[in-house]
Formats: sequence, structure tokens, C-alpha cells
Amino acid sequence: SGRPFVVPLRREAVPVIRGGKATSYKSAYFGTISLGSGPAPQEFSVVFDTGSGHVVVPSTECQSEACATRRLYNLSASEGAVAIHSDGEPVPDDELGEQVTIGFGTGTVVGEFARDTVC
Repeated sequence: SGRPFVVPLRREAVPVIRGGKATSYKSAYFGTISLGSGPAPQEFSVVFDTGSGHVVVPSTECQSEACATRRLYNLSASEGAVAIHSDGEPVPDDELGEQVTIGFGTGTVVGEFARDTVC
């Protein structure tokens, strides 16, 4: 539609711990988004990272212990989702997608790219 979609954000103060003590606080901004098209979009609470333009959510492919208690994104549950390479080109059916490692202040995540509807 060309009109912006506004996501209400909530701000949380996250302590920065040094030497076992909170030395300062940084702000983290959270909001709820829906991913996917079709009858059942998948809803996620996400951190809006001001340092990148990526939306990072755990997927059903995640085998990490950290993913065991989280809602997982299912690429095949969205009618419009496409696995893509880092250049935005679709991944052919007979190939594996590229893996990417993204570093954040609190650690890193490893994953693959996908293109889907965000609202």
C-alpha cells in the first residue's frame, strides 16, 4: 500500500554488568511483529536493534538449547516465504542456503536468510 506500518515499541532498561555490578544501563526497544502470509501469520516479540536492519527470529531448524523455550519461525508455514542467499536471490531447491553469523553486544547468532512478509 506504500503506507508505513507503525509498530508500538516498549523501552526496557538493560543493566550493563561489570565486576558483578550494574555499572550503567542501556535501552532495548521491543515490539510485536507478525511474519508470513496466509491464514496464520506467526507472531514474535522482537528487539529492534538500532545497529542493523535485520529481523532475527529463531527457526524450526534451530537445535540450540536457547530455542527450546521460544516460539520458532516455520518458513514452510508461510505461503510467500522464500529461502534466499545474502544477495537476495532465491536458493534453488537442490542447494543449501548460505549461513550467516551476526554479532551483537551480547553474543552471536548463526542462521540463514529468508524473505517473507513482515507486519
